[in-house]
Amino acid sequence: MERLYLKLREVAEACGVSKRTAWAWVNEGLPTIKVGGTVLVKKADLEAWLDSFQVDRGRVDTIVAEVMAGLK
Repeated sequence: MERLYLKLREVAEACGVSKRTAWAWVNEGLPTIKVGGTVLVKKADLEAWLDSFQVDRGRVDTIVAEVMAGLK
């Protein structure tokens, strides 16, 4: 059976960041639960939280083009 929750250390390892960065994410709003002193993150919550930072590359290109045109 696949585990639904990750310890914060496992979140950091899975995302290739330090445990300190994972804690910063918690402070920035990554949903967690605490069970007996252990901080856990639901895998689905981690994925959704990370997805919320996804950037539409086409939109970024449009904004850059508009800014550059305004500088001419």
